[in-house]
Amino acid sequence: FFSYYLYEIITIRDHLLSNPSVSMHTFNSHLYMIATILFIVFFSYINVKNLSKTIYKTAKWILTFSIVAVLTSELDHLFVIKSFGSGIPLSTILSETHYFYYSLFWMISAFIISLSSLLFKDHELIRIGMFFLLAVIIKSFIFDMPELTIGQQIITFSTLGFIILFTAFVRQRIFEKIIFKKE
Repeated sequence: FFSYYLYEIITIRDHLLSNPSVSMHTFNSHLYMIATILFIVFFSYINVKNLSKTIYKTAKWILTFSIVAVLTSELDHLFVIKSFGSGIPLSTILSETHYFYYSLFWMISAFIISLSSLLFKDHELIRIGMFFLLAVIIKSFIFDMPELTIGQQIITFSTLGFIILFTAFVRQRIFEKIIFKKE
């Protein structure tokens, strides 16, 4: 699925932009496929919940990464199609998306995952959220800093600081609930 998604959908998007005979409906048809696959994966995940804890945890990681990967790829398509015809080269649009908006989207994803862990009292979700934060920190320092403007750097680090504080708060609340349950 991911090989099809990453290659074929990008090819269809590029044909849409370069060839007026390809309709927007043809490009948007991949959204139905994605929704169907995520629907199947979600209900498979619910059924896996009744199996062993190891399989359940692994399924939770795979499901979360699949959703974030698909939504991240859709971010590319959104920015490319919205910016088409503005005179900005495709490489510049993709570079801007990959350096700034990916990090911002992953931080928001980590925030939502951390919030979900608090709502569902799920310790594994906080680990997944922390992993996304770690990925953003590494990506920001290694790849993004030379490419970002000062304003983008300020936004990135302010958002990152807020989400790290929120994640620490959520983690502490979950540990308190686990400790009080054991006593």
